[in-house]
Amino acid sequence: MMKPITIEHTQQQMLLALEVNRNAAITCVRLSRSKMAGQPLEEVPKGSIDVEFAIKSRRVDAPKGRLRVEVDFRMVLRVEQEATRPKPGRKAKPIANVECTFAVDYQLREGFEPSAEHVRTFKDGNVIFNCWPYFREYLQESIQRMGYPPLTAPFLRVQPKPSKSGKKAEQKKAAE
Repeated sequence: MMKPITIEHTQQQMLLALEVNRNAAITCVRLSRSKMAGQPLEEVPKGSIDVEFAIKSRRVDAPKGRLRVEVDFRMVLRVEQEATRPKPGRKAKPIANVECTFAVDYQLREGFEPSAEHVRTFKDGNVIFNCWPYFREYLQESIQRMGYPPLTAPFLRVQPKPSKSGKKAEQKKAAE
């Protein structure tokens, strides 16, 4: 079972994202770029499989009254073999990778002009969360088209960032 991917926001960031959420509606989600590659299944060495995910979002130009964000997703599969384990700090050669970019448009409520901080917080949390189901479906289909067994991407969570005092309390509790 894969660990969930977590996006954490401070309380202030959560409030900013919520304000955008209340004043915006998704009008379009589209796949704007994609790339995938994989070795034939019979050439994949035996070993433990390591799955790595990377996500990056950015605001792009859009007509007035709209917010457009592109989200880049990347998944890499690697096989760790005991006999040929790479040196520390180096990773095994990828056996498959899937990369794609989804562009999402939001119609903004008339009169609502989000600040740069609003957009930064919203694009790095809510927008990624909104695109995640599209990526999961694209990933699963792509992996199967390469001849691999289906891969289900982990759950994605957007949650409050623990406060510094909360982190210290968690560390103290874990040490006891």
